[in-house]
Amino acid sequence: MNLTSINKTSILKIFLLVCLFCGIILPIIVMLFQIDVKDFEVVFINDNFFLLLCNSFLYTIITTIVVTVLSLLCAYYLNYSNFKHKNVFVILFTVPMLIPSISHGLGITNLFGTNGFIDKLFNIEIEAYGLFGLILASSLYSFPVAFLMFYDNLRYQDKRIMEAAETLGIGKFKQFFYLILPNLKAVIGSVVFSVFTMVFTDYGVPLAIAGNFKTLPVYLYQEVINRLNFSKGIIVAISLLIPAVIAFLYDFFIKKPRQSQVNNMSLKQTNLFNIIAYILCILISFIILLPIISFTIMAFVESFPNDLTFTFTHLEFIFNYGLFEYLSNSLIISFLTAIFGTITAFFISYLTTRKKGKLNNLLHIITILSLAIPGIVLGLSYIFVFKKTFIYGTIIILVLVNIVHFLASPYLMSKNTLEKIDYNYEIVGETLGISRLRILFFVVIPNSILTLFEMFSYFFINSMITISAVSFLASIFDMPLSLLIPTFEAQLSYESAAIVSLIILIVNLIFKCILNTTIKILMKGKLRYAKQ
Repeated sequence: MNLTSINKTSILKIFLLVCLFCGIILPIIVMLFQIDVKDFEVVFINDNFFLLLCNSFLYTIITTIVVTVLSLLCAYYLNYSNFKHKNVFVILFTVPMLIPSISHGLGITNLFGTNGFIDKLFNIEIEAYGLFGLILASSLYSFPVAFLMFYDNLRYQDKRIMEAAETLGIGKFKQFFYLILPNLKAVIGSVVFSVFTMVFTDYGVPLAIAGNFKTLPVYLYQEVINRLNFSKGIIVAISLLIPAVIAFLYDFFIKKPRQSQVNNMSLKQTNLFNIIAYILCILISFIILLPIISFTIMAFVESFPNDLTFTFTHLEFIFNYGLFEYLSNSLIISFLTAIFGTITAFFISYLTTRKKGKLNNLLHIITILSLAIPGIVLGLSYIFVFKKTFIYGTIIILVLVNIVHFLASPYLMSKNTLEKIDYNYEIVGETLGISRLRILFFVVIPNSILTLFEMFSYFFINSMITISAVSFLASIFDMPLSLLIPTFEAQLSYESAAIVSLIILIVNLIFKCILNTTIKILMKGKLRYAKQ
């Protein structure tokens, strides 16, 4: 490699570092300078800050324990059982990722309380609003992430050890606690911190279902959106940053075990083990789908719960309200975020993985630093940096904040894939006089195509469902569809909010089907090409 190419690479890395600094670190720094020192006393003493903090910690800790245990059990039973159609449950367990967090709160309010389906059906009285509803809705919201982390890790566990343990007569209980759990210590830590951060910083679920059980994110939202008191909001935003930064530092410094190739061998299990696995998966799937079914029913009844006559009135109202305008905003934002986000994440991962240099570690750290900044905090900080720029109040800033908000995970996906591609391709290419650009487009990218689709999907779906960062930056001209849910809930128009939730779910399901079909077609074409 000549000096010119090294200089070009260094210039690109410096340029990206500057862009990432302006998009991730600078907004937080500028936001901190907007604090009025007098507001510290108001927030910490007069506004019941510590009560809100205790409330947030209480329901977050309980939710984290519940989600960690259930997701681990589901991932374990799905990986080590051998009943048919297990992939169906994997899909069902990830359905909550396709709707905004606030929709889970809406679903729970339909099920419980004085007018809830379950309360009326069984003639019982379970209060939906408050601690119980928060724990249940937040568990549904965060379960898929925890499950996928455990499920993916357990797929790489060597099942031959379990087979040997079975031969030696070691029971399932001892196998789980002495063979499986010790290998999951790092993953359990990552899951606990990830779930804790997701729940602690989320304001969608509490906004819908907290009632009198107030939390810090809702307080921040109300201070900024309703009262335009930015200084108080920033003080609360700092407190939300602390657990997120701790989670980031843990995940960054913890040593994770190396993963081997996926072990697809099937273990012989007793009928009792398979029955327990099947019942658990059915039960969790039912709990996950029940709130979605509830707001689907609510969307097509005249007036829940007084008049359950089937009607399209609420759908017609949404159409007249400007459905296509809000939906087109969401689709434009999501597609632009997915396209430019995928390119950005892949390009950064390519430079840090395939191009050696002293700036690689710094570029890597700043890129994944976005994991430590909750969306609600990022959106608030963007107000102060971009308020007087031409992009403020346009779709551009919504795309930008979404890319920064969701950048870290796709970047890590891409980095993991690129590290597995043989580095000798570039060396051989240089020897034969083939440029790195040709190697990138004709070798590296084709070998990363599945990961690129996963990255695109991650950006698109998260942009469709997010209400955190964009809630502070969207205007009436570029408001995405997801922000109509809190709007309608504030107006007590729950049927309309249910319609919007359902539309977002349908759009994401259609997108996933199209994407999966495209991947299958590409894979078939790849196999045919390999055979030829």
